[in-house]
Amino acid sequence: MNIVAFGASISKNSINKAFAHFVASRFEGQDLNLLDLNSFSLPTFSVDIEKEHQYVAIVQDFISTLQTADLLVISMAEHNRSMTAAFKSLIDWSSRVQYDFLKGKKILLLSTSPGGFGGQHSLGLAIKVLPIFGAEIINTFPLPKFYENFTPENGIVNGELGKALEDILADTKAKLEW
Repeated sequence: MNIVAFGASISKNSINKAFAHFVASRFEGQDLNLLDLNSFSLPTFSVDIEKEHQYVAIVQDFISTLQTADLLVISMAEHNRSMTAAFKSLIDWSSRVQYDFLKGKKILLLSTSPGGFGGQHSLGLAIKVLPIFGAEIINTFPLPKFYENFTPENGIVNGELGKALEDILADTKAKLEW
């Protein structure tokens, strides 16, 4: 099984990228492609820019990478209670090249933030938006208070949240007929 994972942020020290990569690594023995959205650098989408410049190659590379996945693990970063402008723009560009660019893609959708709500605003938006382009969101998991509940060495250090994530991973594997 091939898993593609990324944080929906272009921050160099993205906690959502770290969280997505950690969760994806919990699917042991699978092919894992850890993406950095900085590899798909695009301007904010506008029809004027679309007419003036050709970004089809970058967008097609992103879409092609997603198409290799049996499972996408995406952790939604949140800016001002919304998804990041960078990720929203990548969705806009991708849907212009291939409207159903997520057709048939199964997604484990995550979010985290330093605050107690765990990025659930951006998570909620992604739950509504991504299926429009063909995605099947099979599970979600928000992690609140990232810096209190997660360490790179140990993963989720809060026992209750760690158990909740393990349950989500088991359910995801069952849905994928692992």
